[in-house]
Amino acid sequence: MDRQFARAMAPASLLALALGMVSPAPANAQDASISSSANGGTIVVTASGSRFAGAISSITYRGVQYIDIADHGREMQSALQLDGWGECYNPTEAGSVNDTNKMTSTSNLLSISSTNNVLQTQTQPAFWLAAFQQYGKPCNPYLPYPDNTVSQAKNTTDVSNLIFRRTASFYGAAIPNLLNVDVSWSFLDNHASTNIEASTAYLPATFNVFLTYDRASRTLAKVPATPTGSSTSLPVIIAQPNGLHSMGAFSPAIMTNPSNRYMAYFYFGTGPTPTAKWSCVFGESNISAGSTYSYSCPTAVGTVDEVIAAIQAYPVAGQTVTSMIPIFRFYKYPRHFLTQSYSEAANAGFSFETTAFHLFPAGGAGYSALYRCYNSSSADRFVSTQSNCEGFTNEGVFGFAATTQLPGTVPLYRFYRNSITDHLITVNYDEGAQNAYTYEGILGYVAY
Repeated sequence: MDRQFARAMAPASLLALALGMVSPAPANAQDASISSSANGGTIVVTASGSRFAGAISSITYRGVQYIDIADHGREMQSALQLDGWGECYNPTEAGSVNDTNKMTSTSNLLSISSTNNVLQTQTQPAFWLAAFQQYGKPCNPYLPYPDNTVSQAKNTTDVSNLIFRRTASFYGAAIPNLLNVDVSWSFLDNHASTNIEASTAYLPATFNVFLTYDRASRTLAKVPATPTGSSTSLPVIIAQPNGLHSMGAFSPAIMTNPSNRYMAYFYFGTGPTPTAKWSCVFGESNISAGSTYSYSCPTAVGTVDEVIAAIQAYPVAGQTVTSMIPIFRFYKYPRHFLTQSYSEAANAGFSFETTAFHLFPAGGAGYSALYRCYNSSSADRFVSTQSNCEGFTNEGVFGFAATTQLPGTVPLYRFYRNSITDHLITVNYDEGAQNAYTYEGILGYVAY
């Protein structure tokens, strides 16, 4: 450890002088935490001082731990891959693959503080592989020959000469469950390219429902996640099945300009330490020595509904947001469940299917209220245009549908299947007609 530190500090000290950085923190630096009251609970965010060199090692809320720290490659941290060499040239904030379950990190923590409830860290990241360490497979099999056969670390030191900084603070009373996460990477050398995980978080494997949320159209979608990963420009939400605990992450820059930048998500569901992951990723090229790249990746925690509300409330310049009300559709055999609240249905054991349609937020001439109704004897929930719910329990107004078809609207059909006492409310006529449901009419016209 001492030998690695000495070897890396010579170039890093030059960068420190150039950038006016503080002196390295003591080796026994303590963790630093910030906290915020949010929706009746308290969120506590902790950065690890000595074990993970400033990486966020804990986010707790309502008694649940959101961060997986099974090794030094997890946590909520930042990393980058240089010049197309993948993990063979991979500065990593929290430490190296060889740190495994150690209580210290190969990365050098330069400073850590939580002054005025603002969490700040500076770190000189270690490379994921030690100098010249064998990778065990080609670093990047997609490169031209013979580079596609290279299978050992490209770095010649164990610690990089890059400087990583993070500032994390809570948004405030308007969005109390949202954490502003601003990061930067400073380079001392020239590089042809880099792929930067500006912010990435690993969650316990109990977070195994993956969602994307289109903030502009207010559309929630369930997406599959695998170990090979998927990408989107939309905010990503990873939730527990009951919808009561979830983490959402996004970047305004990715939403509004997704060129060479994206949100990635993964699920590693097998092995001794399964985990879930999201990443806020930026690609850069022609990196000049002395340059600094900065990014913002806000992150929210709470129920799926609370996370959606946080994403929806966050100001994104230049993005128009619809006022239409999303209605989510869930299913648990033999019944469908429509709701404005994801957590209501998920916590009742229903599985999310889709954002079924969008309703108008206000009524008036040419619009009709739609009511959610409940038949307690059959446990069937349905939608009606009648405030008396056709003799059953009125559970409130969902929103409003146009009474005639307007531009951008589609018919909302109601079907019923007597054998399973289930109403199907859908914008797809064939879905009901081809699945043994009886057509009951059009409830109005809605956005899809």
